[in-house]
Amino acid sequence: MLAPGTELDGRYRIVRLLGEGGMGAVYEAEHLAVGRHVAIKVLHAHFARMPEAMRRFSREARAAAEIGHENIVEVFDAGLTKDEPFLVMELLRGESLRERIARGPALRPDEACVIVGQVLSALASAHAKGIIHRDLKPDNVFLVDQGGDVTVKLLDFGVSKFQRSETDSMHTTQEGMPIGTPAYMAPEQWMGRRDVDHRTDLFAVGVMLYEALTEELPYEGASQGELFLEVVRGSAAPSAPGALNGDVPAGLDAVVLRALRRERAGRFQSARDFLVALHPYGAHGIDAVDLPAAPAQDDSLASARRDSREPREPRGVPTLMGRPRSTRLALVLSAAACIFAAISAGLRVHWRAVPAHASSVAVHVAPPVAPPAPEPVPVASVPTDIRPASPMPVEPVVEEPALESAPHATVRAARARPRSFVPHRARRPSLHLSHEF
Repeated sequence: MLAPGTELDGRYRIVRLLGEGGMGAVYEAEHLAVGRHVAIKVLHAHFARMPEAMRRFSREARAAAEIGHENIVEVFDAGLTKDEPFLVMELLRGESLRERIARGPALRPDEACVIVGQVLSALASAHAKGIIHRDLKPDNVFLVDQGGDVTVKLLDFGVSKFQRSETDSMHTTQEGMPIGTPAYMAPEQWMGRRDVDHRTDLFAVGVMLYEALTEELPYEGASQGELFLEVVRGSAAPSAPGALNGDVPAGLDAVVLRALRRERAGRFQSARDFLVALHPYGAHGIDAVDLPAAPAQDDSLASARRDSREPREPRGVPTLMGRPRSTRLALVLSAAACIFAAISAGLRVHWRAVPAHASSVAVHVAPPVAPPAPEPVPVASVPTDIRPASPMPVEPVVEEPALESAPHATVRAARARPRSFVPHRARRPSLHLSHEF
């Protein structure tokens, strides 16, 4: 613990202790150069030696600086004193939502919607930058009293998840390890899933809104095991807030119960959607900042893109169908030309390798011969005007054809006669093949 009057890094002087937790303490301090009072969060020395604690500490500063929303506590500076890292933040005066709920009575519907609406506005900016809080609870929602008006400040992004950074998600989200506060954790957080997304935060906001309206939690259990079964395995929906607080209108009941659905697809799909649903009940003056329009509100933009002649530039890995029409046509024609050239080259090589005489093979039929007689029939001889065969002659095919006398007759395979009708050593006419050059 730092005593009042202690100087940090020669720039800040401790005024008093504001609060202390398991991992560190928060002090009110004065900036020596400008005289401004700030809040300083100091991490205990033994936690400073733990890599995960240091990552969590630095993640809080990084998230707050990157989002830069009026409903998120601002971080000014960071430093190190006696091996204890510290963060310098704006000094807030007021109470947490946890203290307000414990003080009672239950918040009026319009009062609760104003507070939750500002939380949703801050989450809209965080989600638009790929940052998920993952530990939303009344303790991390601070209510600053500014002359009767309440300004919400969202605290503690220490276990936040940066969706754009694989290293952050690997260090903080391991399969089977739930992260968050049990009473405000969504079913997917309880199961330790890696694909936790921004809808987890919206579930926690629904739990806080339910608790602010009724002073009770929607899902309860005597132990963490029973609470797990109720949140993850339960089949019944929580009681409507209006059943516990008669001032809650039926329309607000429907909004709260939708935010508490166990299936992510059944909840609000964005902080903007949730905030818009609260406008009729007191949050009408609050807008979502830095969040792209919801898909349901993007019809005009989608129509304009469909009507546009110039297609959008494809994202990610370029594909043929993602290119402009002129580019696709040029690619197709180029591919066709390459294929035609390859076929032509292959044909030229083939015709150069084939011998010239291979294309002039002719079939000669021996002249008709008289029917078999007792005397041996002479075999037709090869004409003398025919040149010798090529180095690779075609073997003669010996058949036993039946000859026809028609002028245009073709040689056909004849049925073999019985051996009793063929004299011994008699030969039938043969079919001879030769090459013409």
